This record gives sequence, structure tokens and C-alpha cells, in this order.
Amino acid sequence: MESRPYRLGKRADAAAVTRRRILDAGWAEIELGGYRPANVEAIAARAGVTRVTVYRHFASRGELFEAVAWDQVGRAQLDRLDAARDHPDIVEATRRFLHENCLLFNRVGQILRAMLEVEREEPEIATVLRITYRGRRLESLQQLAERIAASERMAAGWTTSGVVDALTILTGIEAFEALTTQPGRTASDAAEALFSMARAFLVEGG
Repeated sequence: MESRPYRLGKRADAAAVTRRRILDAGWAEIELGGYRPANVEAIAARAGVTRVTVYRHFASRGELFEAVAWDQVGRAQLDRLDAARDHPDIVEATRRFLHENCLLFNRVGQILRAMLEVEREEPEIATVLRITYRGRRLESLQQLAERIAASERMAAGWTTSGVVDALTILTGIEAFEALTTQPGRTASDAAEALFSMARAFLVEGG
């Protein structure tokens, strides 16, 4: 006879599998047509569940889309940006940060662009962007710029705020897209090009 904890464990596992299918189906629908056309009915059908099941896991369409966004951005491992920024050598930290940022865009650029297009209409998506793309990224840029200034590796004529401004441009999705749309240009190639631009405010010797 099955014990109650075992039965509860099996239910929890089944619920986790169902949630995973719904999240994957949600992203598949967003990939297909974007956030606006995606709807709960289509997501439920793709996941092989009912609308009731979707709403059992997610209270609203907005909550579902927020979960999909978090799931996709979370897979990008934002902590890799923090690890790159914290490298002991500040010049190498800048190079690695730009490289990891490009890899992040290479993984989640499509969903990020879709999120940016609907953030005014979807408050849940705006929240995800505020915490991740804008909040977490800009906080990292500020810390990186402060490290550059404190290490005396900042080029003459630059200020901490000026470096933050430059890094904001260099780490924006627009810069990444502009570079990677060139034929044969990879995310790593884009990162090296961006690092070459960053040398304007970095002193590599000493």
C-alpha cells in the first residue's frame, strides 16, 4: 500500500511536469507570433492540457507570461554576469562582462525583444524587465565603472558616470543586434568588437 508522503510526492512531480509543459508551450506560442497574439487557449492546446489546468498553475494570463519570461531569462544564468564583473583584473573583468552579456543576448535576445515590445501593455513583463534587463544590468554596470575608477585604470578625461553611460550603450541589446546582423558575425565576435570600443575608457598597462 502506498504511503501518503509517497502519493503526495508523485502528485508534486506530476504537477511540476505539467507546469514545465505549460511554460514550454507558452514560450513556443510567443516565439510563433509574439506576446500579443499568444493566448491561454492556444498554450493549453499545445501543452495538451485544459484552460482550467493552466489557470490552476497560473492565476491569470499576465502571471503566466511573467512566469514564461522569468523562466527564459533565468535560464540565461544572470549570475554569470556577476562572476565576470568580479574578476580580479578590471580590464579582464570588463572583457568578460561584455562577452557574457553578448552570450546572454544570444540566448534570450528573442524573448527580450518581445518583452520590450509589450512592456507598456503588460505590467508583469515590465516588472521582469525592471528587475533583470534594466535593474540587474545597470547595477552591474555601476559597480564595474566604480571598480575601473578605483583601480586607476580609467583613461584620462573620463568619469565614473561617463563610463556607466558608455557601458550602457555597449551592453544594450541594440548594439548586440547591430553587430550580429552582419554576415558571419558571432556573439563572441560582437563581444570582441565591443571590448575594442571599451578601450576608449580603459588603461590596460600598469
